[in-house]
Amino acid sequence: MTGISLPKPASKDNTSALWRFISTGGGGLLIIVLLFTAIMAIVSKQFLSTFNIFIVLREVSTAVLIGFSQMIVLAIGQMNLSVGAIGGLTMGMMTRTARGHTARPLRADAFDTACYLAIQAAALVRVGLPLAAPQATVAAVTLSALFWSAGFALFTLRYWPVLTRERLDGRPG
Repeated sequence: MTGISLPKPASKDNTSALWRFISTGGGGLLIIVLLFTAIMAIVSKQFLSTFNIFIVLREVSTAVLIGFSQMIVLAIGQMNLSVGAIGGLTMGMMTRTARGHTARPLRADAFDTACYLAIQAAALVRVGLPLAAPQATVAAVTLSALFWSAGFALFTLRYWPVLTRERLDGRPG
């Protein structure tokens, strides 16, 4: 007797992608969005208009583009450049604050520039060396950590005496 054989029920090891999506939390958000869309379509006839769909897709496309960009950056390991940027920004703000709150001129001197260059060198070595020579990744991380530490150590050496003394103008603060 020939007939159609039904597929076997999925076992725990062979679960469908849809079920995995729903059971890991992503499905809950999908259900909420679909439910909200249905409610809004019932309440407001203009909700599913061409213009409104265009506006929603335009707004969502920005978030999706940013999300994909972040995913690509993380996937190829280039987040180290942003760490260098944040380190440089932090060093700059610390310098500006230390100089401003101690009544010193708001100009970076050679010592400050050396601090900034060490932080940027850390980021460039961490990203560039493994790209040029992947076998040197451990050396790149080590050298990058040394540059990073040197930059903040130089800052500490330079500004510890400045921040532990009175302001140049004698005012409190």
